Amino acid sequence: TGDESILAETLQTFASQHDTKGTKLCVSITHKQLLCQFIDLPSVSDKRLAEMLPHQVQHQIPFPIDEIQWDHQVLKQLDPDGDEKPASSRIMVLAARKNTLTEHLAHLEAAGLSVDILQSDCAALHSFATHEFLHSQEDSNAAVVLFDIGTNSSNVVVSSPDSAWFRSMSLGGHQVTKAIVRDFQLTEKQAEQLKATPEKAKRLSRLYETVDPVIEKLISELERNLELHAKDHPQIKITQLLCIGGGSALHGILRRMRMGRGQLAS
Repeated sequence: TGDESILAETLQTFASQHDTKGTKLCVSITHKQLLCQFIDLPSVSDKRLAEMLPHQVQHQIPFPIDEIQWDHQVLKQLDPDGDEKPASSRIMVLAARKNTLTEHLAHLEAAGLSVDILQSDCAALHSFATHEFLHSQEDSNAAVVLFDIGTNSSNVVVSSPDSAWFRSMSLGGHQVTKAIVRDFQLTEKQAEQLKATPEKAKRLSRLYETVDPVIEKLISELERNLELHAKDHPQIKITQLLCIGGGSALHGILRRMRMGRGQLAS
């Protein structure tokens, strides 16, 4: 397909410009290609946890365990009485079908790139949030939201010291590009240029009429997901929201976020 040709060309360009020999290559996989489950288990030794988890994964993931690759991260939960030792642990399990991973890695191998680490994009963002913003946070219920706006999809990641919550949506910056192509009869390249430099539009108001509905839909999805999170995790207090990814540079999106409703407004 056209997208696969672009991907192959991009990877070949990367491989020709960067010598990756002797370095570890880490590649992300989209959250939409993964299954994510949270399992609550009594706090046990690492050895006992390693024995228990495969059995739990078999019951939690709707595919035969020999057809998937999976890994886990322990999200500690303190005892309600305030003991330092957790009484229970919440385990985040990420799984992907082996054929999905094979297809994903085949593009990189075709470009001569050998992958050492394959990571969920949302899990990577959670690790970033906990390292950058939460490493010295004493309140285990204080959370940071990362709104990652990509090309064709976006992620909402809510991270606290003891918890993680992910959602993906099939909306991104390319939907704005397609709207400009449709309304202004431009090529995709021309639409991307106009999106990046809206001041060059002959009629800025007309451009806003095209772009604003897409931004509104994107922000509405963010607000809906934050409301779902608040319903499931009422104890979590969002202290900061960061808009990241290529789509975060979209003109007007931060203005719309500041006008947010519900969880976004608070």
